[in-house]
Amino acid sequence: MAPKSVPTTTGGLITWVFQVRVISYSCKYSLVHGGGAILIQKLIFNYAFRYTRYSHFSHRAGQFCQPRWTIYFTGCSVQELCLIRISKVHFCCVQSQIVFDARKILMEHPKGPTIIKEYHKNRYICPGSRMTLVSVLVAHLIAKCGSYPTIEEKHALGRSVITLFPNLSDSSGKTGYEHFFCSAGGQSGYIQDKLKNMRRSLPQSAKLRMKKDTPKPCPKEDLPCKLLPESEAEELESFCRNALGDRNKTAVTKAMAQSAPNRRAWINAEEPFLSVILQKYPRFMDMPELIDQDFKAIFSDPADNLLQKWANHAQMLLTYASTCKQERVVKVHQDFRAQTSRKTEELTALYGFLVLLRLLPSYNTKAKGRVSCEDVDRLLVKFFEVNVPLEETLHDKTTKQPTLVVLGTKSSMEQILLKIEEFGFHLPSTNITAAVDLLFKSHYIFNLEYSPQLFNFFLYLQTQIYGLEYTGKLPPRVTEIAMALKAL
Repeated sequence: MAPKSVPTTTGGLITWVFQVRVISYSCKYSLVHGGGAILIQKLIFNYAFRYTRYSHFSHRAGQFCQPRWTIYFTGCSVQELCLIRISKVHFCCVQSQIVFDARKILMEHPKGPTIIKEYHKNRYICPGSRMTLVSVLVAHLIAKCGSYPTIEEKHALGRSVITLFPNLSDSSGKTGYEHFFCSAGGQSGYIQDKLKNMRRSLPQSAKLRMKKDTPKPCPKEDLPCKLLPESEAEELESFCRNALGDRNKTAVTKAMAQSAPNRRAWINAEEPFLSVILQKYPRFMDMPELIDQDFKAIFSDPADNLLQKWANHAQMLLTYASTCKQERVVKVHQDFRAQTSRKTEELTALYGFLVLLRLLPSYNTKAKGRVSCEDVDRLLVKFFEVNVPLEETLHDKTTKQPTLVVLGTKSSMEQILLKIEEFGFHLPSTNITAAVDLLFKSHYIFNLEYSPQLFNFFLYLQTQIYGLEYTGKLPPRVTEIAMALKAL
C-alpha cells in the first residue's frame, strides 16, 4: 500500500517519513498496528534513506514500544512508492501544515538576494522586484508541485512571503496575504495570476479548464434617513428648480438637503438618465457643492478624507514611484522632477493622481482593447488652452463618464469643469484635489459606474482614502501600494 502524495517543506523534495509514532516533521506518517511484525523492504535504491530493520510493537494499554527503525525516502514519486512493500500493516496518515521557506528559495536564485537586500533597505519592495519575487516563487512551486498546485500549496506560498517580508502583509485582510493569494470567492492574487500566465505555454492536453472569476460591481449605499411625504418633497423640488440666482443659494442649499433622502431613493429605484436628474434638479449645474452636500448625507465621516489626506498621500506616492522601474511610472516621475522651479502643493497633488494611475494595473488586455497611458490620463483630467471656448470642451466625445476639463496647463490651471456626458459643472475653485473629490462623489450621487479604464483608480480612492466598503476582491496592486506607503 502506498501513501498519498504530499508536498515537501524542505527545498521542495518530497520526503516520506515512516515511523511507529508521529514525529515533528511537516510531512509525516504513522504506521499503526495492534501487534505483530512490520516488514518494509525497499526495492529502489537510488533515493536517500537511513536504514530499514524488522520491528514489532505492542498495542497494550494504548502504548507503543520504542521504534527500532526509521526510514526516509527523499525525491520519491507516488508511482515509485508503490514499489515499496509493506506487509501486515494498517497504514494511516497524519499531515500538518505545509510550509515553504521563501528565504531559502530566493537565496538559491541569482536575483533573490537583491530582493531581500532591497526590502531591508526600504522596508518594502518596488513593483519590479515584486514581479521577480512572484516569478521565482511560482517557478519553484510549479517545479515541485506541478502546473496545478493545490489551494493549500498556494496558501503556503503566500504565507511564506509575508513571513519573510512582514511589511507586505495586509493588516485589514484575514490572512494578510490576500493580494498574493486568496481562495475566497474564486482564486485570485499575484500567485494565481502568474500560474495562469505560465499555463498558457502548456500543451492543450495538459490544461485543465478553470472557472473564471465574475467581476463584482461597484457597491451602492442606501441613505438611512426617513423619506419626506411626497407632496412636501415635490414642493422642495419645485422651489429648487425655480429659485435661480445667487441670492437664493442659501435657501436652495437648505431645500436640497431636506429633499436628499427622497432624491436618493428615486435615483436608486428609477436609475434615471443624468439629463432627467438635471432637469428636475438644475442647480447641480451651477452649484456643484451640492454634490458634496448629498455625499455627506450618505457618508458623513469619510466625506472630507481626500481633502485632508491627499497632500501627504501624494508626496508618499511620488516617493514610492521614485523606486519603481516601470517606464510608464518613470516617465511621469521625471516630468514631475523637471518642474523644479514651479513646484507647488497643487502640482504635487496633481502628479500624485497621475502617478497613481501609472502605478495601478494597465487597462490593456486582449478582451478590453488597447488604450495608451496618456489616453487614460486624459480620461481623468484633460487640458485645453485657455482661449478654447467652454462649449467646445463639452463637445469632446472621448468619454461620457465623469471627467475633469481644465483650461490652462498643469502648472497654471485657470478653470476646472466637471464634465459628465455633455453637461459641464463649473467648479468654484482651481484646486485639483477638490475637483477630484467632486469627480469621485458624482458617481455616488448620480448613480454612475466607474469608467472601466479608471476603475482601479477610483477603487483605490474608495478603499484607501475614503475608507468605504467594497464587497468584491481588491486588485492585488491596490493592496500592494497601500502596504508600501505604510512602510514609508
